Amino acid sequence: MNVPVGVLAVAGIWLFLGETIHKQEHNIDYIGSALIFISISALMVVFIQAGTVWTWSSAPVLLLMGVFTVGTYLFIWQEKRVAEPIMPLEIWKDPLIVAANLATLTTGIVLIGISSFLPTYIQGVMEQSPIVAGFALSFMSMGWVIAATLAGKTMFRYGFKRVAVAGGVWILIGSVFFLTLRPESGWLWAGVGSLLIGFGMGLARTVFIVGIQNSVEWKMRGAATASNMFMNILGNAMGAAVLGGILNNKLTSYLSGVRGEMLNGEILGVDVINVLLDPVKRKTLPQEVIKIMTSGLAISLQYVFLGLFILAVLSFILILFYPARSRDAVNN
Repeated sequence: MNVPVGVLAVAGIWLFLGETIHKQEHNIDYIGSALIFISISALMVVFIQAGTVWTWSSAPVLLLMGVFTVGTYLFIWQEKRVAEPIMPLEIWKDPLIVAANLATLTTGIVLIGISSFLPTYIQGVMEQSPIVAGFALSFMSMGWVIAATLAGKTMFRYGFKRVAVAGGVWILIGSVFFLTLRPESGWLWAGVGSLLIGFGMGLARTVFIVGIQNSVEWKMRGAATASNMFMNILGNAMGAAVLGGILNNKLTSYLSGVRGEMLNGEILGVDVINVLLDPVKRKTLPQEVIKIMTSGLAISLQYVFLGLFILAVLSFILILFYPARSRDAVNN
C-alpha cells in the first residue's frame, strides 16, 4: 500500500513543485556533526544504563555526563565560529521556534512512549493478540491524519496558537486515558486514548512546522525545520531510554520480592517479559509465573503512563508560551 502512494507523491512533487534554485558551494560542518553525535550518544547511554546497570553516582555515569557537558559546550563554540553551522544558533532567539521545539521534544517523548508501551500493555497485560495491539495503536495515526488536515484549514482562520493549544488539550485528555488504564479497561479504552493523542499531535505538530517555516527567511527554512526534526528525534530517543529505564527499574524492583519463584530452574527476570509477549511461549509458562509477570508488568507500566501524563502537562504548558502572531506576521 505504501509504494503506490509514494510513487504518486514523487510524481506530484516532480510535476507541480516549482522553485528557484541558486547553486553555490557549501561547507559541511563535519566537526559540529561529530560533536553533537558524541554528546547526545553519551546522554542516551546514561539514560539507558543509569538506575539499572549503573548507579547515578557511579564513575561511568559521571564520565559520560562529563562527555555530554564538554561536547555540548564545544558544539556551541563550533557553531558560533563556522560560516555554515549545522544548527545556526540565531534561530533559537525566536520565541516561536523555542516554544515549538521544546514542545516537540516533550511530545516526541509522549509519542515514542505510546508507540512502544501501548502494544506491550495490550499484549502482556490484557493478553490480546499482536493484531489487536497494532489496531489500537493505529488509532493514533488515524487521529493524526484527520487533525493535520483540519489544522491546515483552521490555523490561518483561528490563529496558530489557538490550534496548537487545542492540540495540547487533546494530548492531555488522551494521556488521562492511559493514566487510568487498567487490565479490565479493555483494548478499546487504550485505543481511544491513542486516537485522542494522535489528534492532538496532528493539530500541534502541524502548527509547529508551518509556524517555524514561516517565521524565518527563505534561506533559513531548511535549518529551522531541521532543528524541529532534530528535537523530535531527540525526544523519541530520550523517551525510549528514559521510559524504558523506568519500566526496567520498576519491574526489577517488583521481581526482587518474588525471587523464590523459578522458571525452568532460573530466577525470574526482566527478560521473561519477551516470553510473556509471545502467545506461543506464554502457554508454556506456569499460571503462577504468568500471574506474577502480568501483575508486575501492569504495575511497572502504570509508572510509565504516569510519566507520559506529566510530559503531556509539560507539553501543554510549553504550548501556552507559543507566541500569538497575526496571519500577516507569520506570512512575512
